[in-house]
Amino acid sequence: MSQREVMSDARGFSVAAPVAIEHARDRLVEVCGNFALTPHDKSDHITGAIECRRVGQFNAAVVASRVRSIWRDDAMVRRDPARNLFLIYLESGRSLIRQGDTENLMQPGSFHLVDSAFPSQFSYFDEVTRKV
Repeated sequence: MSQREVMSDARGFSVAAPVAIEHARDRLVEVCGNFALTPHDKSDHITGAIECRRVGQFNAAVVASRVRSIWRDDAMVRRDPARNLFLIYLESGRSLIRQGDTENLMQPGSFHLVDSAFPSQFSYFDEVTRKV
């Protein structure tokens, strides 16, 4: 399955495309708060698309990416102290979410609740994923 097939659908989300890692990081912070990302290789580009959508009364971030990890450490939590809960829905791909002593392997269709007040790490396999 090509990246275009994985990431493009009738709902009109952006297709994951090559983007400079600095631009992806800036957009991730703008949409989700203080997070960082690590690419799979030493490249200065990743495959990704990050959007914010309104879904009823909620703001929804759609993060399509092919990265090694997205993470938030103690220093990031202190710089961005807003207390938010993120209900993560994994639409495609696989990921491992770690927060505190909790670790959850997510498959398409999985949900996981993350508290922004604590460090977290989202690890990905070498594939494009889409999270809402």
